[in-house]
Amino acid sequence: MNDANNKPPSTGNTLFLSGACIALGSVALLTGLGVIQTANAGSTSGSSLIIALGAGALFVVLGLTVLVRDLGGARNNEELPADAPAFLRFSASLLNILLLAAFAAVCSIVALGMVPGLAILFRVFMGAFALLLWYGVIYLTLAKLKRGRAGG
Repeated sequence: MNDANNKPPSTGNTLFLSGACIALGSVALLTGLGVIQTANAGSTSGSSLIIALGAGALFVVLGLTVLVRDLGGARNNEELPADAPAFLRFSASLLNILLLAAFAAVCSIVALGMVPGLAILFRVFMGAFALLLWYGVIYLTLAKLKRGRAGG
C-alpha cells in the first residue's frame, strides 16, 4: 500500500471542511427554525422550512463527523484507530448513524409529499430510497450495539 494514500488529511483541510459544513448547516438549520428570516419570509412554505431543517441537520452532523474523525486520528477510508479515546469512537459511531438518519429523514419528507409540485414517480423513487436508508440506520445501530456488547 502506498503511504501517501494512507496519510491522514492535514489538520487545516479537515478543520476548514468541518467548519464550513457546520457553519453552512447552522445557517440552514436556523432558517428552518425561523431564527434567521429570509428575504421572502411571508411566502416561504412550511415544506421549505422542513427541508431547510433536514438539510441543515445533515450538514451540521457531517461537519461534526469530519471533526471527530480528525481528532481520533482516522486515515482516509478507514475506521478510527483502536487506540483512539473511547469517547471519540462512541461519538463517531453515533454521528455515522445520525448522518444516515438525516439522509433518510430528508428522503422521507420528499416521499411523503411535504414538498409540493414533485412528480409522483420521483416521490416513489425517494420513498424507496428512504426505506433503504431507514433499513441502513436500523442495521447500523444494531451492528454497533452488538459490537459494543462483544467488546469490539
